[in-house]
Amino acid sequence: MQNRVEDVLTKADADPAGALATALTLPVHGMPVQGIFEPSSPRSDALLGIAEKAAAKKPSVSESALDEFSTIQDQLTPQEMTGIDRLPELYLKIGNVDGAKEAIDILVKAAGKLYEHDTDTEDPNAAFKGSWPSTDLWGKAIRAAAKISPALPEGIIAGLQDAEIAVFEKVAFATALLGGAKIDAPDLIGDCRKHGASFRSSSRR
Repeated sequence: MQNRVEDVLTKADADPAGALATALTLPVHGMPVQGIFEPSSPRSDALLGIAEKAAAKKPSVSESALDEFSTIQDQLTPQEMTGIDRLPELYLKIGNVDGAKEAIDILVKAAGKLYEHDTDTEDPNAAFKGSWPSTDLWGKAIRAAAKISPALPEGIIAGLQDAEIAVFEKVAFATALLGGAKIDAPDLIGDCRKHGASFRSSSRR
């Protein structure tokens, strides 16, 4: 399945519209490997990749890919949300500010879904809260929102129910206003559970 996604993205260089049509035939969820589903969304990965590749030369195709992604984002699991932090930036690249605002709302909603997973009462994330996936995604939503209007990040922060995370995000917002890089949280995103731990790098957007 990953090879099919890569083929679609290679096709997008020469024929973005055709690549988009093919991307829509890909499954929303990963295919089972030995009875276990891959923690990825082939269609999501393809749509975001096409949107990025087409932004400069075929903005209409890029926007269509982003709009198609918006129709499936509610179906994605936390593990399938990798890369969605690019949404606001991609909309801004094609000059669609309203789309960027809607994308920020998607990030905030996705962060809430991640937070539910981080605070799972049966097996909560034991990593430092500042490195939680939900904290990281809320921070990215805030930094993207700060590029549009200072009022947008303030609204996001005001809606946070976790006081500790709100403090992290206030620092993220202040840093964004100063035009600096993210300095409030570690580079790694941590997810530590009863049966194992995983860490990955956080892109600074």
